[in-house]
Amino acid sequence: MEIELIYSKSDPRQMLARDLVVQYINEHGILARITMYEAPVDHPQFVIDGVRLEEHRRLIRTGGNELYPTLEMIERIIEEHVWCM
Repeated sequence: MEIELIYSKSDPRQMLARDLVVQYINEHGILARITMYEAPVDHPQFVIDGVRLEEHRRLIRTGGNELYPTLEMIERIIEEHVWCM
């Protein structure tokens, strides 16, 4: 599994999302190559095996930034990709 993360270190929510991905991969023993980039982005951007996380959005959240992924969404997408391997 290939995971690319683009995040802003000035946003604590993005740092939390970044840490969650690394922790989830380690705790579940998933074989993945994680590449991280720091950039001034409005929300963390995840690409898993060439698919952007935003392409997986199944429901639009009301209020707040619609593109900002929840931690549960990140976990679910990683798990879906593991089962598809």
